Amino acid sequence: MHNKFKPLYPLKTQTLWLKLKSWENGRVEDQAISCLAPYEVFAALFRYRAQFDKTVLGHRGPTACEDYWGELLQSDYGKTHPVSTEADLNACKHRLVPWVWHSDGSRVFATTEYKVFSWSSQLSTFIENILNQKIYILMVPQECLTSKTLPEIMRWLKWNEEILKSRTHPELDFYLQEWEDPYRAALAGKPLASDTGFIDDSFGACFVSIMADLKEKLKIHKFPWNFHAHLLCEWCNAHTKSEILNPFDFRDEAGWLKSLVSHQEYLATVPAHRTSPLVDLPGWTIDRNVLDSLHAWWMGFAKDIAGTLMQDLSLFYCGDIDNGLQYLWWRYKAWCKQHKRRTCLKCFRPGVICYAPEDYPLLQDYVKAAHTRQLCQFLAAECIRVVEDGLDTSEYARMRASMMWHYQQHWRILHDSDLFMTASAAASAQHHGFCVLKYYQELAYWSYCEG
Repeated sequence: MHNKFKPLYPLKTQTLWLKLKSWENGRVEDQAISCLAPYEVFAALFRYRAQFDKTVLGHRGPTACEDYWGELLQSDYGKTHPVSTEADLNACKHRLVPWVWHSDGSRVFATTEYKVFSWSSQLSTFIENILNQKIYILMVPQECLTSKTLPEIMRWLKWNEEILKSRTHPELDFYLQEWEDPYRAALAGKPLASDTGFIDDSFGACFVSIMADLKEKLKIHKFPWNFHAHLLCEWCNAHTKSEILNPFDFRDEAGWLKSLVSHQEYLATVPAHRTSPLVDLPGWTIDRNVLDSLHAWWMGFAKDIAGTLMQDLSLFYCGDIDNGLQYLWWRYKAWCKQHKRRTCLKCFRPGVICYAPEDYPLLQDYVKAAHTRQLCQFLAAECIRVVEDGLDTSEYARMRASMMWHYQQHWRILHDSDLFMTASAAASAQHHGFCVLKYYQELAYWSYCEG
C-alpha cells in the first residue's frame, strides 16, 4: 500500500480455504485454495480509515456513494439494478460502495500462468498507484482449471456479494457450517464497517460490473462468441464472414450497428450449457462486462497504431527503417524533455516493431501498456506537426494527422473526466474514438491499394 498510509498486510484478516474441483495428477480432484474474502478485507480496511477512504471511497469521500447511485439509477440499467428495485438497499445506498470484480491471467514463473481474481471500488478508479486500487482475492494455476472451477469461484464471489449487501458478518461459512474459527464466530452478525456498531451506520458494497479482457471474458461466461470465432462479441451480431455485418466496418452506416443485442435477447437465445454463471447475480447484464482501457487500447489497438506510425514516419523522414528510427528517437527524446517525461524505451530499433501474419507492423509484446500510451501521445504530436509545418501536406498525411488529433481528443476527455462523465462528454468521447477507428480503416485501405 501507499507509504503515506498504513499498509494492508498488518490488517487483522486471515485467509479462507475454498474447495475447488481442479485438475491434479491426471484426474479431477478436490483442492483447497487459499483466498482473501472481499468482505473481510473490506471490513479490515475500515479499521484503517485513512486507507479505506483512499482505496474504497476515493477522493470524493463518503458522499460519493449516494452521488454514484443517483447518477446510475437514472440510466436504463440503473432502473433495474437491485439498489433501485429493492427498498432496503435503496434506503442505505448512501452507505453502499459500488464494487467491481476483475479477472486476468498472470505469468508467475516462466512456464506457469495463473488466473488471478481481484476486486476494486468503482469510486477509486482514478488512483494512479494500482496497489491502492485493486485488492487480491485468489489465484489458480491455469493448468489446474476444469469446467467446474470457475463456476464455483463465481458462486463464492456471489456469496461475498450477499454479505457485502447485508453489511453484516455472516453467521455461517460458505458451506453453511458454523464457523470453526473463534475470531470469525465472534464477529458473526456484527456490522462490517461501522463507527458506532449499528448496522444502519455500516458501509457495504453492491456489484456493478466485472472487468476482463476478451480471453478471460470467454472463459468466465462460457460465451460462444470470441475473437477466434466468426461471432466476435455478445453485444451484437457482427460476423466475420458477412459483408453486411462485417465487424471491421467502422463507417457511420455500418450494418452491425443495427444488430445490437439486449440482455433479454441474450437470455432468450443462448443455450443453457453456454449460459454465464453470473446470470442469476442481481445487477449483472451483458452490458456490465466492462472492457478496461488497458486491454481495449494500450495492449491492443494502440500497438497497431504505434507500430504503423513509427514505420510510416521513419520511411518519410529517411527513406529506410534503420536511419528513420534513429531520427525518430532523437525527436522522441526532445519531446520527452519538453514535456518533462522519462523516455520509456532505451532506443528505437527495428526489433521494437514486429509484423503480424498479415504483414502489418505493430509494437512488440514486451512494450508495456504505459509505454505504448506515451509513444502514442508523442506520435500524435509528430503526425500533426508534419502537416502543420508543411513537411507533408498530402491527403494521406492529413488523414493520418486527423486520426491522431481525434485520438488526442478522445484520450483527453477520458483522462480529464471525473467519476461522472456528462452525457455530452460521453457522446464526444464516443465520436472521437469512432473517428479514430474510421480513419484507421481508411488509411489501411489506402496503404493496401498502394501496395
